[in-house]
Amino acid sequence: MAKEKYGRYELKYFLPMNRAKELINQVEMHIQPDPHAEICEGLPKYCIQSVYLDTEDLKLYYEKIDGLRDRRKFRIRAYCRPDTDTPVFFEIKYRYNRQVMKDRAMFSLDDTLCLLENEKRLDEMDLPLHVRKPTERFCHYFNLMNLTPIVTVKYDRIPFIGKIDKQVRLTVDTNLMFIDHRGNRRLFEPNVEEAVPLPGAILEMKFDKLMPEWMRGILRSFDIRQQSISKYAYCVEGAVFNKYEQIVA
Repeated sequence: MAKEKYGRYELKYFLPMNRAKELINQVEMHIQPDPHAEICEGLPKYCIQSVYLDTEDLKLYYEKIDGLRDRRKFRIRAYCRPDTDTPVFFEIKYRYNRQVMKDRAMFSLDDTLCLLENEKRLDEMDLPLHVRKPTERFCHYFNLMNLTPIVTVKYDRIPFIGKIDKQVRLTVDTNLMFIDHRGNRRLFEPNVEEAVPLPGAILEMKFDKLMPEWMRGILRSFDIRQQSISKYAYCVEGAVFNKYEQIVA
């Protein structure tokens, strides 16, 4: 699997739910479905669930809430309800100023659990360099910061990529749910899911350098403004504090 570390812009907006198809229809000549998605009711879709890790005192959550410019997130991501041999991804997401970079490495869920519980050692596994290095960084911070699972963040995604520039992405996320993970170091175990009330779908537009003109057309047509939207922060608000004060339309 190719190394997936890059710098790009990720801009987020709240979009009225009843206008999502209208938006997609407006820019359909510029986008195509993400090849990893399944077509459902005419739209590409998949479910994402990520176990987010933080310190017990929520250091990374408060860095987001306090507006720290340069920060990191640690998560283990799956694109389904994983079984022991299902691929999951170690991910470190870095935000430097306005750009985002990501370290990513794929393992089976079983190997992931063994690595986090120190039942397996990386130096005992025959791994290519592009998998070993990001995993070493993840495990280093996992142990150094004493990270622990806080919440599972789950949502449905409608994903597109650019027809000309495949690095351009447009996604619409709906049905944000969380599972309170505190006190349970196991990953992706089924538990009570709770919905997060949002003022609309979450539109994300991602690109490497300059925003394509057709994306600028979306902002003009739908009169939406960029916002600081964090699914992890919203889910912590619900799971830990039982409130959603950070969600602003």
